[in-house]
Amino acid sequence: RGGGSTYTTEYKLKNDLEQAEFLLKNNKLDNDPVKKRFFENMVVPVLNNTLQRIPPLEELGETGGLYPFENVDYESGITSVYNRALFMPEVEMEGPIINPTIEKEKVYDDWETGGKSGDGHPGVVVIDDILTDEALQKIRDLMMEGTFWYQTKLPLKFGGYVGAYIDDGMHQKILLELAFQLHRAFPKIMKDHALKYLW
Repeated sequence: RGGGSTYTTEYKLKNDLEQAEFLLKNNKLDNDPVKKRFFENMVVPVLNNTLQRIPPLEELGETGGLYPFENVDYESGITSVYNRALFMPEVEMEGPIINPTIEKEKVYDDWETGGKSGDGHPGVVVIDDILTDEALQKIRDLMMEGTFWYQTKLPLKFGGYVGAYIDDGMHQKILLELAFQLHRAFPKIMKDHALKYLW
């Protein structure tokens, strides 16, 4: 998938660099001085230097916009910092993840009828504010901090976005618990729909 560990894109390296700088700026690494020094002295400089070597997108047509790492990148240590689980926060959630004030009967009705407006589709339902405020904030924090964004798409074909998958490390407890709580909250909708993948 994506560029693996041998290709990257400008936007992927910018994302990784911004995330590393975010972790340092917001003191997320202060509890581990060794890791903090690694980010300061290795992660940020290597990502930044590699980023400077990426040619303009129009010069990467043969690879669909992907930049193949060169010897100088490997020699500078890119394999030690790129697509690595450098910081994987564990997010604990004491209270409910699913908002307990949701009107479940309305959800079921909309799911069965397509909604009162008539422009929906039976079997599809949109639920606003499905997460509690605390759960939403914790999941946002996880997405900002977790270095599991390994996937980069072909810029000339799919545009510029990064991706994360369950088998790349996006499998924190709060995300798995969300799947379980969805089943408990909406058994009529979720029955026979086990969590098979997460991205």
